[in-house]
Amino acid sequence: FVGYSIEDNVRRINRELLPGREVDVAEGVRQRDRIYLDLLRSASLQPMPGIRELVAFCREKGWQVALASSSSREQVDLILDNLARNGFPATRQLDAVVCGDDVANRKPHGDIYRQMLKRLNCEPDRAMAVEDSGAGVTSAKAAGIFCVAVRSPFVPDEQLAQADWVVDSVAQLAALLKEQA
Repeated sequence: FVGYSIEDNVRRINRELLPGREVDVAEGVRQRDRIYLDLLRSASLQPMPGIRELVAFCREKGWQVALASSSSREQVDLILDNLARNGFPATRQLDAVVCGDDVANRKPHGDIYRQMLKRLNCEPDRAMAVEDSGAGVTSAKAAGIFCVAVRSPFVPDEQLAQADWVVDSVAQLAALLKEQA
């Protein structure tokens, strides 16, 4: 489910859990969005371990930092606002944000990353994507970008096989980049 559109996930849930029953995908998406947005408003979110260090390292090197998400702008803004309320002002550290509703095709298509490259005025061979889903890895590679996959208990390793590097954590990636600098 990670990295795929809500519509695709509602269809998959219907197919696997309610075979033979017709489900209104749009209504399923509305219900899921309402619940998810309520959670984003009330939860206390923290960045993944290692994100602060990775962003700080990229900034020290003069690299641009951006966010490419298949989520809606509303969801991304709520997440970024929540992180800021909890001491991580990510928005101030991002040069660009591209969301699923900014492009015709969400991940796993390469549109989000192509749009990101355009906004950053960056060539694919000068970029690196950090992803945690098979759809994200496929999206980055479709745009011609070097991709680092971060393992997750929710995503089988075989879905990350297209990645150029696979690491166990964002903290491990930050350490690797510092070693190579």
